[in-house]
Amino acid sequence: MNNLIKSKFEFSNIIKDASKTIRSKSYTHNYQPTNYIHRNTHYEILVIKKGGGTHNIDFKEYPVLDNQLFFLRPGQMHQFSPTQETEYSFIAIDNNEIKLNNNIALSQFKFFQSVYAKGYHLVDDVKAIMKSIQQIQAELKPQKKSKINQDIIISSYTVILLIQIQQLFNHSKLKKSKQTKTRKQSDLIDEFNALIDSDTNTKRFVKEYASLLFVNPNYLNERVKLETGHPASFWINQSIIINIKKALLKTTKTLSEIAKEFNFPNSTHLIRFFKKQENITPLAFKKQHRVILS
Repeated sequence: MNNLIKSKFEFSNIIKDASKTIRSKSYTHNYQPTNYIHRNTHYEILVIKKGGGTHNIDFKEYPVLDNQLFFLRPGQMHQFSPTQETEYSFIAIDNNEIKLNNNIALSQFKFFQSVYAKGYHLVDDVKAIMKSIQQIQAELKPQKKSKINQDIIISSYTVILLIQIQQLFNHSKLKKSKQTKTRKQSDLIDEFNALIDSDTNTKRFVKEYASLLFVNPNYLNERVKLETGHPASFWINQSIIINIKKALLKTTKTLSEIAKEFNFPNSTHLIRFFKKQENITPLAFKKQHRVILS
């Protein structure tokens, strides 16, 4: 994060129209989450103070727990289904970049990267995070949006929130691992993650990513495994499966057409790959989810 954020920044360069591109709501605002699975179009941080219900992200269902954080990227499919007792807040950010002295790309925060953020993140207490979100919400009120420099204030509070969460995330990772890595190795993981997190990703082989990253395939597998606990091939398969599921549910393409799109020799190979990963056939998966997406 040191290369993303500097201690001094120019207020004149902060996101323009922050009041239009940043949104935040809480359970106290009579907010009703979308009641069906849908494609996310922004970066989102969902903070759970008191748990209850479920959250389906990319076709995996997670329990909603106390002191829990969810992180969503554009392109992910999700459905948040809280109970009436659930206490939560969220912030949604349309832009990928926040401009300080250097541009801060939201996609480079570890908690927005799939190889680090595995479903959800639990912390000891979300009070400080909730307080930061409340500050943003106060500045987003209609009566304040017209004030001079309001976008600067909203953007600044948002950056503080992101740094605050990154510190919690880093602290948790340090407790779990004493592994040290060079800046070059860290950049390699980030660049690999950016490739697999694309919702248009169709590359299935480690050698394809290694070629794009100018490294040996075995080295890429080794570095990713040391950092994440799984080799590059594992994360590639996770990415491909999610994108195949989206293709199955969001298009009228045949299995043969989807197989061609994802570089399988034919639909038989696609079915075999899908069933090995999910223990269900593509058509059975599509049938299960047809009602949800109709």
